[in-house]
Amino acid sequence: MNRIKEKISELYKETKRNPELIFKNPFNLLLIPVFFVILIKNRWKTQTEFIFLTETKIDGHPLLNREIKPFYQIKKFFDYQLANRIIEQRVKEEKGAVFNIEDIKKRFERGDYMMVLFVNNLPASYLFISEKIAYFQQVNFKEVLDNDCFAIYDVYTFIDFRGKGLYEDLISVVLNQMKKHDRFWLWVMQHNQISVKVHHRLQINRVICIYEENFRFGFRVLKKKNTNFLLSDLIS
Repeated sequence: MNRIKEKISELYKETKRNPELIFKNPFNLLLIPVFFVILIKNRWKTQTEFIFLTETKIDGHPLLNREIKPFYQIKKFFDYQLANRIIEQRVKEEKGAVFNIEDIKKRFERGDYMMVLFVNNLPASYLFISEKIAYFQQVNFKEVLDNDCFAIYDVYTFIDFRGKGLYEDLISVVLNQMKKHDRFWLWVMQHNQISVKVHHRLQINRVICIYEENFRFGFRVLKKKNTNFLLSDLIS
């Protein structure tokens, strides 16, 4: 029974991200009433999700001086067709995760691009960069970026390269290539204490804005509040 509930929950999440799946699988049509009940239950009243927007000065940042190994290479991808093999590799690794390829295509269409760190000619880690408008898709907020600021999001390291400090290497290479800007933005989720601690250690730690999301009686409630504190205040 628990396995059935888990399977239905997975189908619900996939269908929520990509409604077209309802019509591609006739079995999903039978589950529409169940999906409706799950939707109402999930949105009746939820705990508030806190997302913190950090802003970091580039000039003088210690990651600029990180030693980068000679067999590292960074490449930029401005088009989905050129980056799709890397995206497909992530999809294969995260079989339980839900990816909306159309959303990823829209990133490139609006001017965002991917920076990929290659190790011995293999894609090891990547991130997306916005230079015009920063979207935080989870809470449907978007912020217009100043010319001296860019935003980093959706950072991912492939399984075979984890535990080797590549996150620091990737950020270091990106900052060195983006020194024409004065600062960058990066979002951190409050519930992810590992991420909070990592970014505090890397001195990506000044919070300038808090986004709040919850559901009350079926309605989505979004709030934004400007602030100024350090991630260290959140470490439990």
